[in-house]
Amino acid sequence: FCFEQISIYSHFEMMSMSRMSSSSSSDEESSQASSTTPFSMMASSPTSVVSFPINNNDKNNIKNSKNDALLSKNDDRNNFPLIELIICISFFILGMIPEVISFTPHQRPIPYQKIESSGEYIYNLSYDESLNGETVPISLLILLAFSLPFAIQLTLSRFCGIATTTTHSTVCVYLLGFGMNNLLTNLVKLYVGYLRPVFYEICQANDNFDECMSGHDNKGRKSFPSGHASNAFLGLTLLSLFLEYRFGMTRFRQLYTTIMTLPSIDEENGKFFTAGNSVNNNIYSQGKTIIVHNNDNKRCKPIQFYRMVSLACYLPMVLAGFIAASRVVNNRHFPADIIGGSILGYAVASWAHSVWYPSWLLTMESENLI
Repeated sequence: FCFEQISIYSHFEMMSMSRMSSSSSSDEESSQASSTTPFSMMASSPTSVVSFPINNNDKNNIKNSKNDALLSKNDDRNNFPLIELIICISFFILGMIPEVISFTPHQRPIPYQKIESSGEYIYNLSYDESLNGETVPISLLILLAFSLPFAIQLTLSRFCGIATTTTHSTVCVYLLGFGMNNLLTNLVKLYVGYLRPVFYEICQANDNFDECMSGHDNKGRKSFPSGHASNAFLGLTLLSLFLEYRFGMTRFRQLYTTIMTLPSIDEENGKFFTAGNSVNNNIYSQGKTIIVHNNDNKRCKPIQFYRMVSLACYLPMVLAGFIAASRVVNNRHFPADIIGGSILGYAVASWAHSVWYPSWLLTMESENLI
């Protein structure tokens, strides 16, 4: 048999035990009883301690129940990546719905001016441009803004010594990013209903300029923001941020610093660590964690090297700018359209990247836990 001590907070037990100790026949017997039984402790202690036997079978059952609970907890944690992936796929499918199903945008009136004296109609020359080809068709956009960045990032995640968990993060970032970006871009297009520079050519208005005769004038009412610009900046910004995160200044900070966990009490000096305490010249306490600057880290190249690499990591965004500008050259969008689309795509990319690739401090604290 093994004995387990359980604390029982009971005034009744304390009173009864004190009576037992006071009714002892002699001081010698009472001292002997206090040394051999746990009951005498209850009169002087605020808690009473009672020992009772537990057989080995009960002890094994307790251990088995704890193991089962631990396994169940691990199974629940293992299900989180799958649930996360399903949510990202759902957002991607949701973002593709406006691309597949045609919705009617806000119907702005056909712009014109009528000369009362002659009865003639005058076009608004801002919407009287002609289509000038398409430098980056939709198929090429998918290749340059989605397929190629995704393949590069996935390859680096799998075969360049980067944590395997980055593969899951890469898939989620691109699915959620493109789904959210397409959803927001199309919702704004439908709500604003802004006319394209080639609206007259697409609309083919009747003689009274009150109705489009082409039957597909809705395409001419989705100018703001530019879908090409938003998707180009989304995909290529995601790639640029990932490259900088792994090879640029963010990587330099990862190599240059280390996160250490401190105990709540310094056992040697008997002092508590509190936020802001200086442990030494290059260690700063932040609650229970400290940041150690590794000045002699041999893995670090000069900081100028990482600066130059960081600049190179953002070169894919130059391609995004070219794709966006080509929409103005092709008379598909106004400059304001591509500026709005570029800002939207960059904002969504920054948000999606920050969710799965947080700042270097948070990453070093949790990189082994994701």
